[in-house]
Amino acid sequence: MLNKALISEYEARLAEADALLKEKLERVKEADPILKDKIKALKVIDDELAKKSAQLEEAEKHPEKLFNVLFEDGSVGVFPEQELQLAESIPKDQFETLTSLLSGDSGNGFDNANPYLIYPDESKKWKGMVHSHIRGKSVHLYFLLQISKDYMVGWTLYIPKGLSKDSETFAEAKALNEKEIMPIVRETMSNQLKKFNCGTKEPEPIEWATYEGTVQPGGVGATKHEHGHFIIIDSFDVQFGASKSYFHEYFCDGKIFNGRIVFRLLENKEEWKRTDEGVLTWFCFNALKSPTPYVISSRAVNKKWVPPYNNSALPRNIRSKIPGRFQYWKIKDASRRREVRDELVNEIKKKLLKK
Repeated sequence: MLNKALISEYEARLAEADALLKEKLERVKEADPILKDKIKALKVIDDELAKKSAQLEEAEKHPEKLFNVLFEDGSVGVFPEQELQLAESIPKDQFETLTSLLSGDSGNGFDNANPYLIYPDESKKWKGMVHSHIRGKSVHLYFLLQISKDYMVGWTLYIPKGLSKDSETFAEAKALNEKEIMPIVRETMSNQLKKFNCGTKEPEPIEWATYEGTVQPGGVGATKHEHGHFIIIDSFDVQFGASKSYFHEYFCDGKIFNGRIVFRLLENKEEWKRTDEGVLTWFCFNALKSPTPYVISSRAVNKKWVPPYNNSALPRNIRSKIPGRFQYWKIKDASRRREVRDELVNEIKKKLLKK
């Protein structure tokens, strides 16, 4: 006969195990919705990864579709969205330090203001030009834009190769530049997937707008032992679009620099680095498939960005067609100016949808 005490102990243990089992079942029930949510989330991630993979495969097969495949609104060019947002993800104080180091002071009577953030009077015409600057075999471009009656703001556009030889005369330099450098320049400015690595320059006197010629060795623009040549490769009227500390937009009507030319500060990847640059670097490209000015893009609306009073950041051909009730640039109050601009963007979207 079994011991009653043992039976009681056994029954107590069964009851205890039963209670534990019920508790575990309750926990499983509680965890079930959470688990389902996690599984659902993982599926969404898997679907997104599969979608991105398919998009990239499509882009590899059809490079011309890259722009449409990878970008939501194309408002600022042809770079991956995560790179476009890189500057905005950097802490404000660090970013301001980096941009001040890259942009520098003008040193030419602009009272320490960043000359790249100047909006020239839209009612006037402003000139732009591009030099091919040759020193010996080395070549780079100077992209200069008039911002006042006396000064031009500039960018240095780096060329990934030099000339095959030094030229002593201007005619020799011009012929060699046309043969060896201009095909690179034309291809870069006519292909939305290509870009120039570039850097900022101090404002230059307006006299540079028409200067061409040769500098003897030892002179400004030459090296100690090699000639310097300045060749104008393009001249145009320029209109100023959006300007931020990390983004600048210009509308040019040149033969080569034609359309919406964008300068963008991006992460300085290892393969792009130049010896004198750090975390960020500038790039220049022609936003061929994204002609819409930044100010009337969805991105500008989402970022709540609007230009200062009396500046539309629109080219003349578009600005002249904006109905009076949507002319945001004439409104002094910044909040109201942004509201009216947003209304304009919504109106544009409605008309596009009707089409």
